[in-house]
Amino acid sequence: MAFKVNKYLPLVRRKFAVRMALAVAVIAFVSNLNALIDLFLHPEISYFDAEHLIVGGATGIMVALLLGVVELYMRRYGEAEQSLKKELTKVQTYLDVAGVIMVALDTDGNIILLNRQGCDILGCTVARVTGSNWFDLFIPERDREPVKAVFFRLMKGEIDPVEYYENPVVTMEGEERIIAWHNTVLSDEGGAIIGTLSSGMDITERRQAEETLRTSEEKYRDLFENATDAIFLISADLRYVDVNRKAIELFGYAKEEWLTMSVLDVIPREQASRSKQEFEKLRTEGMYEKFVGRMFKKDGTDLDVEVSSSAIYDGRQFIGSRDIVRDITERKRMEEDLRNSEKRYRLLFETNPQPMLVYDVYTLGILAVNEAAVTTYGYRREEFLSMTIKDIRPPEDVPALLHHLAKPGPDLDIVPGVWRHRKKDGTILYVEIISHKLTFGGRQAELVLTYDVSERKRLEDELLNARKLESLGVLAGGIAHDFNNLLVAVLGNIDMAKLGGKAKGGITKWLDAAEKATLR
Repeated sequence: MAFKVNKYLPLVRRKFAVRMALAVAVIAFVSNLNALIDLFLHPEISYFDAEHLIVGGATGIMVALLLGVVELYMRRYGEAEQSLKKELTKVQTYLDVAGVIMVALDTDGNIILLNRQGCDILGCTVARVTGSNWFDLFIPERDREPVKAVFFRLMKGEIDPVEYYENPVVTMEGEERIIAWHNTVLSDEGGAIIGTLSSGMDITERRQAEETLRTSEEKYRDLFENATDAIFLISADLRYVDVNRKAIELFGYAKEEWLTMSVLDVIPREQASRSKQEFEKLRTEGMYEKFVGRMFKKDGTDLDVEVSSSAIYDGRQFIGSRDIVRDITERKRMEEDLRNSEKRYRLLFETNPQPMLVYDVYTLGILAVNEAAVTTYGYRREEFLSMTIKDIRPPEDVPALLHHLAKPGPDLDIVPGVWRHRKKDGTILYVEIISHKLTFGGRQAELVLTYDVSERKRLEDELLNARKLESLGVLAGGIAHDFNNLLVAVLGNIDMAKLGGKAKGGITKWLDAAEKATLR
C-alpha cells in the first residue's frame, strides 16, 4: 500500500503549487491585470487559446507560459487525487471483505487504518479508534509495556520484524481473544520506516479446541498406558504402530521391537488366514465380533487371547485398527477344568442310585433329573422339565415348603425332618433331603438328593404303635394291682364287721352283698 501512495507524491507537492500560484499572480497583476481578470472570470478559456492569448512582450509571454504550467500541474493534481481516491477506495473494499483483522499503525503505535473485520472482532468503530493508541486500547495490561518496547525498537530499526506471532488482545467489552499476526513494515520512498501493516486471524476457538484436544489426548494416553489389558494400534498393512505398557509387560517385547513387527509375527501360522479375514471384515464393516485366538510371547510360550477391535479412519479412509487384547489363558484353563468337572458331575448325577434333581431357586422350575428320579417318581424326563418342585409335593405341604425356602441356608444343607413327596400315581413318599447350591447353565440353582425313607417310616410307625400297646398293658396291670389292694382292704373290713357278731338284720344282708361284689 505504501508503494501505491508514494507514486503520486511528485504530482501533489503543495509547496511547489503554492509558490507557482503566487509567482503567476504577481506577474499577472503587473503585466496585464485586465486580461487576467477576464481569464479568471472565464475559466473555460484555455491559457493557450489564440484568441485570448495575453500579449505583453516578454512579460506577457512569461505569464502565458507560467499559467500554462500551472494549468498542467493542476490538471495532473486533479487526476492524481481522483486516482488516489479510487485506489484507496479499492484498497478499503479489499480490506473490509478480508476475513482477518487489517490494522496499520504509525511510528507512535497510533491506529491509522482498521478494517471492518477488525472492528467486528474488537467491538469498536473506525471513527472511535482512528488516531488512538493501539497498545493502550487493545493490548492486555500485563503485556502492554513489553509489546510496546518491541514495537518501538522495530520502528527505530534496531530489530528485524517478526513475520508471524500470536498474542492476546482485549476487546472493548473486556474479552480476551487470541490473534495470530502476520506483519510487515511500511517505509516511504526514501526507505524511512513510517509504520506497520498487520493482518490478524482470530484463533481463540481453535486454540480452545486444541487445548481441549490436548487434554483429551492426555486423558487418552493415560488410559492407554494404564489399561489393564494390552492395547495395540495397528496400521492398514497389519504392522504395529503403538503399544501400551501392558502389552510390553504381557508379551515381553520392548516397544522398539513391537514397532518393527507385524501381527503375523506373533500368531500361529494356522491362525494367519482367519486373522486376515477378520481384519478385512473390520476394514469393510468397521467392527467384528470378539476374536479368540493365540499369540506368542517373546520367550516362545503362547497365550490364549480375546481380541476386541475397532476401525480407525482418517476422514473416510481406513488407516488401521485399535485392538484390545485380553489374556484369557487362566480363564480357558478354568473353563476346561469346569468342563471336565461337569463331565464327572454328569456321570455321578446320572448313575447315582438315589433320586436327584436340579431346580432354579427363583422360579422353582426343575432343570434336570437323573434316571433314579424318573424311576422313583414315575414321571418321564420331559414331564419333569415342565414342572416345579411344588408339583411333587402334596398341596397341603406347599406352604411349609415355601416357608422353608424363604429362610437363608448354607451352600450344603442337610434339611431336617422327613418330607412328603407325591409320585405320579398319587402315592406318598417319605423322604429325607440334602441340598447344595450351584450355578447350572448360568442360573442360580440347587441340587437336591432325596432318600426314600417310606419303609423305614412304616417300620418306625409300627414300632411306635407296639410300644404304645406295651405301655398300655403295663399301665393296666398297675391299675389292677392298685384296685386289688383296695378290694383287699374292703373285704377285710367286711369280714371284721361280720365277725363282730353285732350286725343285725338288714346290715348283715348288706355286708353279704358288698362281699359278693368285691369277689366278682
